[in-house]
Amino acid sequence: MTDKSTHPYQIAVRDVKGKGRGVFALRKFKRGELIERCPVLIIPGRHSQYILKTKLDHYAFDWDKEDELALILGYGMIYNHNYAPNAKIVHNLTKRTSDIIARGPIKPGEEILVNYNGAPNDRSPVWFDVVDRKPGK
Repeated sequence: MTDKSTHPYQIAVRDVKGKGRGVFALRKFKRGELIERCPVLIIPGRHSQYILKTKLDHYAFDWDKEDELALILGYGMIYNHNYAPNAKIVHNLTKRTSDIIARGPIKPGEEILVNYNGAPNDRSPVWFDVVDRKPGK
């Protein structure tokens, strides 16, 4: 399958059997390389209660202040979870961005996976059944 992407980071969204959609590399990424810089939409605490009552609750995460939530824009909400991810999310509170960074080499055509728990090695349960597989498989 050949993707023609206008995305500046050379990534594309594709269907993933059993998962919906995911983000895939269109070129090789090296360890430590920026895959995508996603803007973040901050939801003040007084509004966060409304997000928690919707499907967006599965995509929102704690931000800077105790009651603030954030939503990652760009392709940020579409990266799939894995307990052995090939990428990590690094939040920049000042710039209000979340960077997706390669944890190791990523080949063209490989799905880019992150750990939804934040830390790449955190095996805490998530809100769905996890089919853990090696990235690229």
